[in-house]
Amino acid sequence: MSISMKHPQLTEGALELESIDTIAPAPSQRAPPPPHMIDEPLNSPTIDYPDVNMEQVDDAVKTALMQNTVMKYVTKTVINAEQTLTKPGSIIYLLYGDIPSKQSIQIKMGKVGEVIVKTIVDMSPHLELLKCGVQDIGGKRKDVDLIWCDNLNKTIYYREAKGNAELDTEKLPATIKKVQEIRDHLIPKYPGYKFDAGLFNWSVYNREIITSSLSHIKKCEDKGLIVDHMGDMMNILHFKWSEKEFYELFTKIGEQL
Repeated sequence: MSISMKHPQLTEGALELESIDTIAPAPSQRAPPPPHMIDEPLNSPTIDYPDVNMEQVDDAVKTALMQNTVMKYVTKTVINAEQTLTKPGSIIYLLYGDIPSKQSIQIKMGKVGEVIVKTIVDMSPHLELLKCGVQDIGGKRKDVDLIWCDNLNKTIYYREAKGNAELDTEKLPATIKKVQEIRDHLIPKYPGYKFDAGLFNWSVYNREIITSSLSHIKKCEDKGLIVDHMGDMMNILHFKWSEKEFYELFTKIGEQL
């Protein structure tokens, strides 16, 4: 049965964001995991329709499915979640009263960049999501945001996701050290694979609009760490999601907060 027959809402010209369910590639179509892949449950978005082969779905549908998964995640964890309000004792409360805390919203939105990447990896037959989350790294417990394998180019990608490029001066050296330690610990676990490590500043599509945090980015790159933005990540994942679509999605999210 064709995808258009099984899910008529996915036919061309009917890609309304709110009306599309999520799809995952059929297990038989997924590439085999790399050596030493840790077979544990992953904290990734729930994907439906496991019988659909994503290799037969066009790019526009894949983009709409990914955006829909992100919207479902944000709706559940941010929009419909209990709001943290500003409290007496702050200047914001003094000026505006008990309004939703923007700092709280930023914290809740912090995982969205990870959800985007995990969703795309899960939709891509040539990619495998490896063990993300808190794990033992050289005797220390560290939180690994994103790690996945590209079986086509034999590369392991590891990224720490940062929605805010404006890292505090005190936090920047600690972040660089963390990425270096995790990278150095994981490289021996994947013999025969290239290892690509860095930071993922997902809140901008490309670096051209960044001004105030360029010095922080340069410090990371001077230490041999890659700093990607959303456009760079789409190239790495071979996924078509335009700059216009990216900003339109987050404008829509912002209008609902």
